[in-house]
Amino acid sequence: LKPLEAEDASQIQVLYPLCEIVRYMVSSVTWPYPDIGEENYVNNVALTDMEKGIAWIWTIRISAAPPGLIGLIWLYDVEDNNRGFWLAPEYQGQVFMREASNVDTDYWFNTLNNLSYT
Repeated sequence: LKPLEAEDASQIQVLYPLCEIVRYMVSSVTWPYPDIGEENYVNNVALTDMEKGIAWIWTIRISAAPPGLIGLIWLYDVEDNNRGFWLAPEYQGQVFMREASNVDTDYWFNTLNNLSYT
């Protein structure tokens, strides 16, 4: 896992606007997904929330060739919105999300010292 950066928006934009991913997101995510949707989300929402200290967002990456971003996982210290994630369909059903979930769960409880998800 690597913390989200502004430069990640272009890689996310290629993967994210798939019906297989967007249909499971909150209703505020529009379909069809806009051409600059991730640039807007990363720069105006995600990174801003990370700077405020209410969000911790990581990219899920593979090191095998070709290396790159394959999904996101996040934690929010906001009531009823603590955790979310998505993974490119071709990587689903493998170990990637389980490993990422273990790391962010540990971070939530042991680093941030939260007692529960809401």
